[in-house]
Amino acid sequence: MVLVKGEDKTEEISNIDYDLKKEKVKITYRRASISYPYNQNDVVIINKPKVIKLDGQAVYVDGIPVYEPRLILDFGERIRIIQYNGKFCTVRPQSFLLVKDGAVNQGAQQILTYLRDISQYTSDNPEEEAFLKQEMEQLTFVHPESVLGRYLNRQSIETRTPDSNSIIFPFRFNLSQKAALENALTSSISIIEGPPGTGKTQTILNLIANLVAVQGKSVAVVSNNNEAVNAYGPTVLLLKQKRLYT
Repeated sequence: MVLVKGEDKTEEISNIDYDLKKEKVKITYRRASISYPYNQNDVVIINKPKVIKLDGQAVYVDGIPVYEPRLILDFGERIRIIQYNGKFCTVRPQSFLLVKDGAVNQGAQQILTYLRDISQYTSDNPEEEAFLKQEMEQLTFVHPESVLGRYLNRQSIETRTPDSNSIIFPFRFNLSQKAALENALTSSISIIEGPPGTGKTQTILNLIANLVAVQGKSVAVVSNNNEAVNAYGPTVLLLKQKRLYT
């Protein structure tokens, strides 16, 4: 691996020459016909990486999962992750994390097997494969800190204690909606229900605002109704772009 000013340029370099008199390193890039001089301290060449074995673990970079890595090479100062499609990325060790599957014990596996078995009977149309069955078949890893991981391992729901003074309400609310928001922020799982017109959408928008703008987290909005997703999607982008909370 060749680091030029801290960036991985290995695949872009065609040739490296050393000018010992001037204490320079001349690098020729594949897309250029001339050599560029660098100070020796700006060029680091790392050899003999160690192969990191997954052993059933999942790879996370800055909290985001990396899907189906083919090979992971540890160069010490940097870690290179190569995927099956040929793409790769180079990350710093502090951004790299291996997470063990939260469903490896026998009890968790038995519950997962049961859930997969009954998922095939959740379709309203017997001639169509159940959507839930398709989703369960794609479930190959369970994060130990997820709600599902806690359920499979029969652990209690995680509770949090956010600073009540930092909670914001950019969208209108009433007392019941305020209580629902505070409950959602203090528990790893929360159910908000009510008939049409009771303010569920406004409550979720306030929840998203606190997670994105205050806590700096990423939010995934999923629904079996496209209209619901369309209602929340622009709000998430707006919060990220405008930084609602300052």
